[in-house]
Amino acid sequence: MTHSRRVAIRLGVFTVLLVGISCRGWCFEEPSKHPIPDDSARRVAAVRIRTAFRTEQRKKTTADRLALAKELLKTVADESNDPAAQYELLSQAKQLVVDAGDSETAFEAVGEMTRLFAVEDAKLRLETIGSLAANTRIREQLLVLVVHAFALAENAISDVDLETAKKVLTLGVGIAKRGNNVVLADYGNSRIKELAMSRNRIEQVREAKELLQRDPSNMGAASAVGEFLCMVAGDLANGLPLLAKSSDPTLKSLAEKELANPKDVVPQLDLAKGWWNLSESVSQPEKMQYQRLAKRWYLKALPHMSGIEQANLKTRIAQIPSQLGIIHCRVIVDGRDDLIFSATQVELRHHAWNVPPSVTLNNQHKWNPRIAATFPNSGKTKFLPNTTVFSKASLVKLRGRGSVRVVPANDNATIQLDDGDLGADVYEFVLIFGIGS
Repeated sequence: MTHSRRVAIRLGVFTVLLVGISCRGWCFEEPSKHPIPDDSARRVAAVRIRTAFRTEQRKKTTADRLALAKELLKTVADESNDPAAQYELLSQAKQLVVDAGDSETAFEAVGEMTRLFAVEDAKLRLETIGSLAANTRIREQLLVLVVHAFALAENAISDVDLETAKKVLTLGVGIAKRGNNVVLADYGNSRIKELAMSRNRIEQVREAKELLQRDPSNMGAASAVGEFLCMVAGDLANGLPLLAKSSDPTLKSLAEKELANPKDVVPQLDLAKGWWNLSESVSQPEKMQYQRLAKRWYLKALPHMSGIEQANLKTRIAQIPSQLGIIHCRVIVDGRDDLIFSATQVELRHHAWNVPPSVTLNNQHKWNPRIAATFPNSGKTKFLPNTTVFSKASLVKLRGRGSVRVVPANDNATIQLDDGDLGADVYEFVLIFGIGS
């Protein structure tokens, strides 16, 4: 697309000039987002876009439509003074790539929409996942969409948005069944059941969350929100500091021990037994949720045990259902690299040739390992439940000319990427933690 054509769009659309102070490092507030343009402004923008891209819009092959979508996306940055043009460019690009089944570019458009405009991110992603699923029968593409659906559901759970979580989980189960993925369909159904059983707690937590925002020192509210985040959402990074403020001495003590992150086997076993003992005093689903926390520490202690003690511990571990962790990853590889996933972060360890310039997790989180060797699994960048068990893992390779293998361990899993040919290649895979050999 030539610069002159982009300028033509800008000059042809009625624009609104936004006057403000530029933030260059000293301004901490995020830029305000544009409201969704009204229908009249969008119609004007659509006419100008149609005029500028008349030739490209006449082409009907899938490749041509994808090329047009990418040109529309490139033009968005040039229209910073015209929100209506930006919104219409993004909308048209998203529709083109959804129709073509290109989930990568579709979620790129969604990401730009949520960055620039006051749209409902969860609703937009839910609609996009559903539309993409309706346009494909390819099992690998369906698998990627299941991963995105379940990741979106976990975000909704952390936000205490039960309605959205249930909708997305139900959609994910349906897509999993279409792809004959019984394991993920069963997992989605079990998560729906767990949320239904936790409904009363979720309602209480919604009220506690609002109270905590008004009064951060309220120990009762902190305890309720912290327990929910740890037990139901699997969000230990945000939940444990709140749980450590609990008025319940048992929960407070266990949270403080968790935050201390013990390295020796004796305190690890003590922490595991604490969660296990607590699980024996409650019913489902709290029982299973406490036991999952215990399982993490039992697995850390297991290699240091021997004989009958180790055998008994293995029996107990086998009784506890694992928290599945599912992630879709795309990385540019030129040489040999390891991606090490753990409960708190993903780390890149580079071995040969060039450091990857880009890693994308769940088509939502983008990370540049050349700037930072680690990417945190917490808050807005959470990509896996912190209660994920890494000792079992299954890998589905989607693309990449070299080898990709997973090496699971008790508290992390290493993805070994080996690209031996000249130049770089894009590697894409899905990881499912909690199942496998």
